Amino acid sequence: MAYSRVKPATERALLKARSGKTELVVLRPPFIWGRGMTTINEMVEVAEGGRFAWIDDGRHIVDFVHVENLAGAAILALTRGRHQGIYYVTDGTPMPIRDFLTPLLATRGVDLSKSRSVPLAMAAPMAAMMDRTARLLRRKTAPPLTNWLVGFAGRDRSYDITAARKELGYSPDVTLEKGLSEMSFS
Repeated sequence: MAYSRVKPATERALLKARSGKTELVVLRPPFIWGRGMTTINEMVEVAEGGRFAWIDDGRHIVDFVHVENLAGAAILALTRGRHQGIYYVTDGTPMPIRDFLTPLLATRGVDLSKSRSVPLAMAAPMAAMMDRTARLLRRKTAPPLTNWLVGFAGRDRSYDITAARKELGYSPDVTLEKGLSEMSFS
């Protein structure tokens, strides 16, 4: 996915650029979630079509940030962030992806309890092939297994938010339970 390559390259270029009087503060949020999110639509379609599968039984640790927690961190960064400061911003509750996605997709009426699992050693090459084929065929919709999905669900991803807590005074207010209760069932 181009986004995952362009984002760090842009950050590096901005950090190297002479800023004059402009200050640069970098926030690094992982998966952003919350009411009205559209990023799970493809996962819902895949699950409803019976094509959803966990990678390694959904045991890999993921971090995520509720959109309201991210907005609060952005406000703090504007007033308290140091020039060229880099801050990871999460909900502060990394967990196995199964424990995050199961209740998240349940807010959309999707039951993942009977979903199968694929080992990462099989999922990674399958995703690469499916992504490549979809690009070659110029498919408008993503395949059920993508390189992005393998990167998100097939590897541990947790981040240290100590700098955001100490330097910005960041404290995530929206918990997983609260955020899920606010999501509309559709």
